[in-house]
Order: sequence, then structure tokens, then C-alpha cells
Amino acid sequence: MARLSDFERAQIQALLSTQPRSIIPGTALYISPQMTLHDDVYEMCIVPALYKNSIITSVPHCVVDSDSPVSELYEQIQTTELLFFDLTTMVPEVLYALGLAHAIGRYPLILHQKQTAPPFDLTAVRRISYTPDADGLRNLRSELTRAIRIHLAGIRAAERNTDAG
Repeated sequence: MARLSDFERAQIQALLSTQPRSIIPGTALYISPQMTLHDDVYEMCIVPALYKNSIITSVPHCVVDSDSPVSELYEQIQTTELLFFDLTTMVPEVLYALGLAHAIGRYPLILHQKQTAPPFDLTAVRRISYTPDADGLRNLRSELTRAIRIHLAGIRAAERNTDAG
């Protein structure tokens, strides 16, 4: 198997600053395109669900578009404990950010509206679907509260096992 060329390594290191960074416990990041619906999901569902799970720090809503600096997005993905991606509109920049997360071994919580089919092979990845009406957002908040609790328990148990070993 051919190894990665020094040229390619230098190019990606210049773009992403590939130095390893530590995850900051108690942090969360919601990545979506700019749309009012995503603001509603953030304010009515994600923030309250995090609060119920004792994540009460400021939770950035990272709106990605063609002007988003990839290096800053990559650093946030590396250092944030809980990642949320909304794939409802299948915006390329959000999908690219999800690819970055998966490439470094992160497993974010993926959201999408029920009528949106997941792209390519994301059907095997756990996703949380919702409807954008008031009942759907209430249900999403409840489901997110549970999913966050389970996700955090898994992340933190793995950290304890790593630290103990």
C-alpha cells in the first residue's frame, strides 16, 4: 500500500493544523446551515436538552457556509465534547464538517427532518429525526435529552477506562 506523500501531508497540515487537541468536557456545538428552522431547533431543543443534562455552558451554534474557515471548524470539532449536525438540507459544508468529524474518530449526534433521506451510507449511523412543528420540536427536545444522557455516559465511561488503563 502506498504511503501518504510528504506533499499531501504538508498541504493538509497547512489547511487543518493537524496537531492533536484535547476534548473540553462540558462543551457542545451545533453545526447547521443558516436557516430560521435551525435557530428554532437550537433554542427550543438543543439548549434545553443540554441544560437538563447539566451542560450549562454557552453552546455555540456554528452556522457553516462557503465562507466558514475550515481550520477553525476543524479545531472546534476536535475540542468539543458533544457535537450535533443537522443534515436536513444536505448543505455541502455541513456534510464536509461531518466527514471531518468522522475522519478523526468523532461520533456526533445527527439530526434531520423526517422527510429527508440520509445521504449515501449514513443509514447505518444513529440519527434523530424530527418534524418542524411545535409537537415535533417538543418530541425532539425529549429525545435529545435522552440521547445526550446516553451519549455522555458512553463518552465519559470510555474516558475513565482510558485514564485507568
